[in-house]
Amino acid sequence: AGLPHQWWGGAGRLGEYEAHYAAMLYMLLCGVGAQVQPEESSSQGRSDLVIRHGGQVFVLEFKLAADGGGVEAVLDAALSQIRERGYAEKYQTRGEPVHLLGLAFGKEDRTLLGLRAEKLVSQP
Repeated sequence: AGLPHQWWGGAGRLGEYEAHYAAMLYMLLCGVGAQVQPEESSSQGRSDLVIRHGGQVFVLEFKLAADGGGVEAVLDAALSQIRERGYAEKYQTRGEPVHLLGLAFGKEDRTLLGLRAEKLVSQP
């Protein structure tokens, strides 16, 4: 029931979209007791997932990539989107470490092709 309705676009073909991977991770993390917020809104858009756990914040953006190529560009785009749209800004003054994570999944193989993370410096 906690999955956002936006993830069910495409006539129920969730497996063909990045939302499939976000949904799987969402359910797994909820099952272990993490605070997980899907489609967390900012003034300029929505991050795919925000996780608050262990005194830390993780802002995730999922992207699909062609298998075997373009993964680095997709990871660059995911992290750029998080930064440019300010998805993590509201968490930077909480005194908790904030991590940006870009994840690239294969369109055909349906597997994780790459992950890139960066830690933000907290602002007072």
